[in-house]
Amino acid sequence: MKNEQIIKLSRQVGLLKTIKRQGWVLKGVKDAESVADHVFGVAFLLMLLAKHRSINFERAIKMVLIHLVGDTVYESGNKVIASLEKKHADERKAMLTIFTGYADKEEYLNLWEEWLQRKTPETQLVKWVEKLEMAMQALKYENEGYEHSLFDEFWENTEKYLKDSYLEGLFKTLKKERGKLPAFKH
Repeated sequence: MKNEQIIKLSRQVGLLKTIKRQGWVLKGVKDAESVADHVFGVAFLLMLLAKHRSINFERAIKMVLIHLVGDTVYESGNKVIASLEKKHADERKAMLTIFTGYADKEEYLNLWEEWLQRKTPETQLVKWVEKLEMAMQALKYENEGYEHSLFDEFWENTEKYLKDSYLEGLFKTLKKERGKLPAFKH
C-alpha cells in the first residue's frame, strides 16, 4: 500500500473518533463514547479473553477493527426495531467506500462478511466480547449517575447474545455490581 493510501485510509477511519455511539446518544448520555472508543474497548477485552482460546487472534482483532463501520441501532433489548438487512446494506456501502482502491480491500470485505455470518469461533467470540463491553459501558454510565432503567435494554441485549460460560460468569459479576449501585437520575 502506498503512503498516500495509508494516510487517506487512516483519515477516513479516524472519523470514527468523532461519531458517537447512537444507542447512548438516544438515551441522552452527554459525552457518549465514540465508535472508536467502543472498538478500543472491545479490542482490549478480546486481548484479555482470547488468550486461552483456540482462535486466530490476528483474524479476530481485525474483525474488531472493522466490525463497526456504521452505528445503526436496529435492536432495543430483545426487540428488533429496524431492518437488519438495511443496516448491513448501509455498512457494506461504507466498507466499499472506505476500502475502494486498496489492495487489501477483498481481505477486509471478506472478514466483514465473515463477521456478519457469525459461524466461526473468531466471529462468535468477537460478538460476545462486543456485547460484554457494551454492558461494561452501560455500567460506567450508571456509575456516573444515569438512571439504571435507561440501560435495561443494553443488559437484555448482552444477555441475549452471550453463549459462553466464562463470559456469562463475567456478565453475572457485572450484574452484581449493577445491583449495588444506587438508583438515581443524572
